[in-house]
Amino acid sequence: MVLMTTPRTEPLFTIRPAAERDEPYLEALFLFEEMPTLPLNDLLTGSVAVNSDDEPVGFIRIFTVDDKEDPAKSGHYIYPVIVFEQWRHHGVAAALVDYELRRRGSLKLVACRPSRGFYERTGFAREDWSNIADPIAADCQRCPDQLSCDPVPYVKR
Repeated sequence: MVLMTTPRTEPLFTIRPAAERDEPYLEALFLFEEMPTLPLNDLLTGSVAVNSDDEPVGFIRIFTVDDKEDPAKSGHYIYPVIVFEQWRHHGVAAALVDYELRRRGSLKLVACRPSRGFYERTGFAREDWSNIADPIAADCQRCPDQLSCDPVPYVKR
């Protein structure tokens, strides 16, 4: 578990693996962000940042791909990381990414235009599309917002 503190050393939030009890909070978060909700099994592949009442304030899902035919596409993909609006700009997303990076060793993702700056500031480097797993790349190609999103793949080791 990761403990984040304010200057007064009081815990602002902690990070732990996602659990079944988090599902209603995460469904609300996805709805607020106008994103499709995920099945419980997919939610359980990630981690949550929780407040002092153990209520999720942010979530990161990790989608793991093991591509035996093209190992360069294998990896742990952030898919997605989201934070409740009132908890943004408190380090929640960066802490979730750092937590999963320590657990997994490296992370990949495809970022839309508004989130690219965040990933670049946190040390992600651009990745070639040929090293992105087919299911992730296909989601971007099918997305109706692809032109405005202008997706870019990233990796951090």
